Amino acid sequence: MSEQREKRSFEYINYMFRPKKQIERKIITEILQELKEEINLSKYLYIGFGSIYYYDFILFHKILNMNNLLSIDDKSTKKRFEFNRPYDFISFENKISTDFLNEYDWKQNSVLWLDYDNKLENIVLSDIKIIAKNCKKKDFLMITVNSYCGSVGDERDKARENFYNEFGMYISSDYYNKKYYTPKYFPYLLQEVILKYLMAVSELQNISFCKLFSFRYRDGAPMFTIGGIFDDDKKLYNRKWDNKFISTDEEVKDINVPILTYCEKFHIDSHIEKLKRKIKKIESKNKESGRSLIEKEMTEMMNKTLPFELASIYDLKNYIEFYRYYPQYYEGII
Repeated sequence: MSEQREKRSFEYINYMFRPKKQIERKIITEILQELKEEINLSKYLYIGFGSIYYYDFILFHKILNMNNLLSIDDKSTKKRFEFNRPYDFISFENKISTDFLNEYDWKQNSVLWLDYDNKLENIVLSDIKIIAKNCKKKDFLMITVNSYCGSVGDERDKARENFYNEFGMYISSDYYNKKYYTPKYFPYLLQEVILKYLMAVSELQNISFCKLFSFRYRDGAPMFTIGGIFDDDKKLYNRKWDNKFISTDEEVKDINVPILTYCEKFHIDSHIEKLKRKIKKIESKNKESGRSLIEKEMTEMMNKTLPFELASIYDLKNYIEFYRYYPQYYEGII
């Protein structure tokens, strides 16, 4: 019997059914769309890791009118990647990302999304370095990496030691606090390393990477995404943004939405303003009480308003924050 090969990530997970990832894609698309008066993204090249699902490619084409799209993947199933292209004008390069970026001519403005499955490691920094040394003004870059920091105990202690040994030169003293190597704060440490590294390698180009957003989410593995623009005068960076998810400081936005049934989602949507007022009233009552109500008490007050129970008031708050982007999946018989 032949040895069974190890499965790739796209064979374990259907990328189309990752609600938090899909929320992230929609928010990023909306942020880029806000720049339509200043930048003609239809003339940009989008470079990403489309896998066999190409979902970000579909969004960028339909909403941003981007027609010049290129996907990279070094896996051996080249025919499968090409077969699943949703549009025949999507190009596919069956190469390691580092090799492609080294060979790319950098003549055209680009939106790049390096959407890795793996953790922050040298190959990621190699790709970032190539981009920072060759990119053009007003190029966009997004980077996604796995943010798992190891189990509690010896595994995490060893992982922490290795991380600081490898990336310590890009970590300021504030981030040596042990709390930054925990699931809650590790994305902030990843952000610190990536931003410091981008700052170091883009200096020769006389342009800067300006962070516009960063997100953390977990559909399976915990993931972290940071995105921004390369520019010299920071006009776009300093513009007045309408999108509430723009975060130019160190904030990492947590995309943490509950799983809801169709009926639950539709009920919340149809009472969205009423529920916002109810949450505000509960929080105001909490403040006036002179003591902090425990989450259980606040949840009980909120559940009296709903025809069903949610585990926490924070589930409702999180859903309301992201409801415009929340995907809903249906089965269809074709």
